[in-house]
Amino acid sequence: MDALIPEPTDSFQPNHATYIRYPSLEVFQQYLRQGWTEAWDITDAPVLNIGNRHDPLRSLVQDKAVAAHECREGDEASFYSLTKADTGHHQSIEATDFVRAIPDQTVLHNISELFVHMTYVQRTEGVTVLRMVTAGDRNNNENAILFCERTTQLWSRNEGWVDFIATYSSNPNDFYDMVAETSPALKAQYMQDMVDLIWRVSDRAVRHVHIQGRRQGLETHRADGWKEARRMPVADIQLAIAQATQDITTQALKAGDDSCGCCTEKYGPSKRCLELECGHTLCADCLLTWVYHRYEQDDEPNCQSCRALVFADEVSTALKYGTNGPAYTFDIRYNAWENNMRSLADLDKYEAAHNHQQIFVDTESLMGIFNHIRRMDDSEPLSSTPQHLQYSKMAGECRVLASAVRKGLSLRDGQLLVISALFTELMARVNDAMCLGRFHNTWLMLYNPDNYTNAGMEAFRQQTRDPPLGFPEYSYRLVNRFLQFYHLRQCTCAQRGSDHYHDLKRYWR
Repeated sequence: MDALIPEPTDSFQPNHATYIRYPSLEVFQQYLRQGWTEAWDITDAPVLNIGNRHDPLRSLVQDKAVAAHECREGDEASFYSLTKADTGHHQSIEATDFVRAIPDQTVLHNISELFVHMTYVQRTEGVTVLRMVTAGDRNNNENAILFCERTTQLWSRNEGWVDFIATYSSNPNDFYDMVAETSPALKAQYMQDMVDLIWRVSDRAVRHVHIQGRRQGLETHRADGWKEARRMPVADIQLAIAQATQDITTQALKAGDDSCGCCTEKYGPSKRCLELECGHTLCADCLLTWVYHRYEQDDEPNCQSCRALVFADEVSTALKYGTNGPAYTFDIRYNAWENNMRSLADLDKYEAAHNHQQIFVDTESLMGIFNHIRRMDDSEPLSSTPQHLQYSKMAGECRVLASAVRKGLSLRDGQLLVISALFTELMARVNDAMCLGRFHNTWLMLYNPDNYTNAGMEAFRQQTRDPPLGFPEYSYRLVNRFLQFYHLRQCTCAQRGSDHYHDLKRYWR
């Protein structure tokens, strides 16, 4: 049995990609056509570990440093996995035994048969899409059903790429029990992903299901039961307001300006009057409420009369991310990975692609920073992101990324370069090195793009597989961060001349 389980792989080997879409409107409509006129989509099911997690749909603006991962924000095929294929598509399915395991589309199969069928199709180069829905009777939620349509695309010698379709059903709880009882050695990634999506085991799944359901007009999220929301500390907001405003006595007020423009109550001993830098006034209570409201709406606090900003840019950044000053202290409301990401938030504020300042290229210093930031990324817990999107699992891709970056820096070592130009060079080299590795089906050897003509590289790009979902965004962000780190984190304190920390924030000299 062990030999039948497809092995996880990277994008450099012949592989079979499995994508999951849940909830799927197409499959739900198909389910209704079979006579379940009173059925409804159950995407508001209980969320596992809900009492130990903050609501990922209601994160604060400062949490954007944690959620700033473009590859994790609702791509409808973002739950996927790669498994090693035994044959390339140049070997047709007619030459293999796998085609005999592909079932008849007209028969509704039990979900347990999906596991058997997938052990065969995942070993052949191609693509499988699993479209799922959980449905049931509005009056009897106990009769819920998991409905899954599998579309597998394989290569045929006579017909080219051919779609094979099969449908499966089961009770969601029975499916969960089947996966739970399966030996860890026999579990494939798609099984874990199906469980993750249906029961929202990770924050990533909560966001994915919410976005998918919203696209089809479904209620897909319930906030009851999550841990208390993390808010900006009141003391921090009050201190920022005190520094950005002036207390005005009632005697100093202009005629007709004796009441708050927001709550309309008159200023007095219990209703402090604060004057903004623009000259307009609000009471202290209304200004505090307004600042909270604007930040939680992902907007900058501004004057309600003239729209002038309440805080200077650096003050607002410090409030949102806690990272604008020389140090960032550990915040117990966040785990280690979240604190690490928030300590890097100042590096994401401006992109290296638009930074026209110059830096002196020191390969070893830059690679030390590169590896430091990569280790921070690798500390992300599974409760935040599924295993297949953990960058530490993309060993082959990460090795090519690091090697290409080092090669690109070594060619420019000792030179004074504009950051945006260096960023463009490095990203082009990374993309070409990944392309060559996938073309030659190996990451063990770093192929140098400089050895190929532009026409030759373009031909390779047309013939190679795509990189893993999310990896281009990850490599872009990592290269951006380490170049910005090198430019911005140059410390002038007494420890200058060595890598050192101010609390969580690291400085390279």
